[in-house]
Amino acid sequence: MLAWDYETFGEHHSRDTGIFEFMRHLPDELGRRDIRTLMPSEIIDEYSDRSYHLPLPAFPCTWAGNGGMEFFLGNAAQQAVFQLMLLAYNKALLTKDKKLIDIAIWLLQSDNLHLIQWFGRYGPEAEVSAYFTPQEWWQLGPNGIVWEIQQVYKNFINALDAYI
Repeated sequence: MLAWDYETFGEHHSRDTGIFEFMRHLPDELGRRDIRTLMPSEIIDEYSDRSYHLPLPAFPCTWAGNGGMEFFLGNAAQQAVFQLMLLAYNKALLTKDKKLIDIAIWLLQSDNLHLIQWFGRYGPEAEVSAYFTPQEWWQLGPNGIVWEIQQVYKNFINALDAYI
């Protein structure tokens, strides 16, 4: 499996590296070598009958910092959002509605915690994290950003009441 995040293009590899030209030619080159490209949902559809349970570690890891949990849960804002993530997911499970559970899974993405890694911190790691927080958000101020992120989860959690 091969995957890139969007940060790869333009941030880590600028146009003058040839990354965009590489990507333009990649589909043809893969095709010439009989290498297929599939979306995750297509892989599941095609191979689910031959899949195996792969238990993942209880705690995530990251390339950032020292690779530990503090990047995800190192401040009170992240811990509060994480609690809302868990509540949203577990409440969605109670509905037994696949679409609502899928939304909750999307809301569980750790990127939501990365976005506020900078909260209450200073120095290079906080600056890097703050850099990836959308510029439009900064007009809200740090507390406003955290409040708005929490509102997304609270609104979803409250909306689930109609399905339980």
